[in-house]
Amino acid sequence: MDEWPLGRHTKIKQHKTLDDRVNAAKSLQELAQERKLNIGSIAVDDIDNKFTQLFACHPERFFVIYRGKLTFKPKPVEATYLVSDVAAHLKTLF
Repeated sequence: MDEWPLGRHTKIKQHKTLDDRVNAAKSLQELAQERKLNIGSIAVDDIDNKFTQLFACHPERFFVIYRGKLTFKPKPVEATYLVSDVAAHLKTLF
């Protein structure tokens, strides 16, 4: 919320340490569980943002990694993503 606000639903300050980043991921996973959403595992980039730089995913990007392979990397349309594209891909896997 202090670097790149993504709307009212996201209230996470910029991570200063890897622990900050891991704790934010845990909070998001707990929120999903409270809402009875099975989101599976969450991967956390290192504090140097190597994954973010390699895959050009700033400020946000969805990826599906299945069995250790990147299987889906949606492209933004008008600075947003269609969650339906991610859902359709997940249906092909499961």
